[in-house]
Amino acid sequence: MLYYIPAQDKFDKQFFECYNDFMQNIEPPIPTAPIISQEVSTNISPPQLPDTIYAGFWIRFAAGLIDSFILFAINMLITFMSVFAIRQQGETMIPFLSYLIGPAYYIGFWVYNNGATPGKKAVNIKVVRTDGLPITMSTGIIRYIGYVLSGIILGIGYVMIGLDIKKQGLHDKIANTYVVRS
Repeated sequence: MLYYIPAQDKFDKQFFECYNDFMQNIEPPIPTAPIISQEVSTNISPPQLPDTIYAGFWIRFAAGLIDSFILFAINMLITFMSVFAIRQQGETMIPFLSYLIGPAYYIGFWVYNNGATPGKKAVNIKVVRTDGLPITMSTGIIRYIGYVLSGIILGIGYVMIGLDIKKQGLHDKIANTYVVRS
């Protein structure tokens, strides 16, 4: 097989003549049987769909507003119950429940509702791991901790969503998750 590449000077011409002579003297390799591995891989990941659309900042903001209204209503109900309980019995553990509602709400819906809180479901988005699988309990906990960190640093973790190519905020990067259109 000869390759014709235009020479620009005397050195190039000599180099390509030598290269063509060398390539003519090489014999093609003898095909060999493929080597079959004895190991069977059990780590099979689902195929990534090429039409995956990452959810951007504003649609996630809208989902967050819906979830915030729902959590506000739940927390108001708990506050009224605790005021009533304190009048009846004195001290009660009901106010402590309001600190657990947020984590239970988000993590519970992410893990047990196909990655979608009611707000995310309303705008047709969901949370998935970077390998495309639904998130697990540990991933949900890590992601919620990332939510807290994103808020502590003045919301910069949330602003990252608008700046990142794959629309990942700090909490998504920490937990290895994406928010995609469903």
